[in-house]
Amino acid sequence: MSNKKTKIKVIAEIIDAGKCRYYKQGQSFTIGGFTPKGMCVSAYMAVIRDAQSMRYGAILPWEKDGKVLTRCPDPEGALWQLEKIEE
Repeated sequence: MSNKKTKIKVIAEIIDAGKCRYYKQGQSFTIGGFTPKGMCVSAYMAVIRDAQSMRYGAILPWEKDGKVLTRCPDPEGALWQLEKIEE
């Protein structure tokens, strides 16, 4: 019998870059405990709350099929999709 716990990782993907000059549609980052290389702090702060909750097994009320949409705080910024993947 195995006591191995299922690990969950969260991938943040740009669905729509908006007018953001830093990202392109389709770019993705694995969200962990630290800001991923190449991700700006504003974007990280926009996704981290939901991403960390998802990593630890939460099912968010606005989650659909293991995915959550969130937007950068810039009014014309990127639209992010967070996806939970079990390893």
